[in-house]
Amino acid sequence: MREEKLDVSDHRIAASHSVLTTRAAKWATKLVGMGRCVSELAKELNCDWGVINRAVTIYSRALLEADKKRIGKTRALGFDETLFVRTGKYRTQNWCTTICDVAETDS
Repeated sequence: MREEKLDVSDHRIAASHSVLTTRAAKWATKLVGMGRCVSELAKELNCDWGVINRAVTIYSRALLEADKKRIGKTRALGFDETLFVRTGKYRTQNWCTTICDVAETDS
């Protein structure tokens, strides 16, 4: 029987010094983008939270940098603080802050 050698330089297997394959890293990035928690995926893949988080950070950063049409230039920012809920014995206030582009659009 002929022994086959595994080509570890093949990026489809795993990048150098990485724990996840490229496919697994892209899969995790997609699922986190759809709302899954990094900790859930780490448990599912039986690896450390940091492994998944690093992979998602690297791939999501690349996706955002490549998407030039995602957002345009911002001319004015608006901040809105809303009282979200009061909790506990002393009714501690918890606020929600929203940030958005408030400049008029050229429609």
